[in-house]
Amino acid sequence: MERFAINRKAIKVSDRLKAGYKGEWVFVSRHSRTFKSIRTAFTNACKHANLPDVAPHALRNTLASRLGMQGAGDRTLQALGRWKEPKMIRRYLHLSEAHLKEAVEMLAEDSPVIFTTPAGEAQSGVAAKLNSAK
Repeated sequence: MERFAINRKAIKVSDRLKAGYKGEWVFVSRHSRTFKSIRTAFTNACKHANLPDVAPHALRNTLASRLGMQGAGDRTLQALGRWKEPKMIRRYLHLSEAHLKEAVEMLAEDSPVIFTTPAGEAQSGVAAKLNSAK
């Protein structure tokens, strides 16, 4: 049996489902049979929610994107997404326009300095690079 982490809201829903059912499994059909696949249940739920053309795989994108925008680290995303390679995070994580706008607004916050590198250091660094390239 595979185990996975769930949050407190999911636990609350799970507890409500278990309260009305006395079997071993939480997610069962109307006839108390376990599901062989989540695809049918997911497709039916999407149909009832008026969400056409949504596949269960979209949940991985949602997981990575929402947690990534909340600041979850790459290792956490990799573990929760069950990806073997860190490069898969880049495939699944999509940043919303609102998140990107919020990020650039951080640049507008009051700062005691305009530039992060003192002018003399920045220019001497550029000059050193130019001189070393000759």
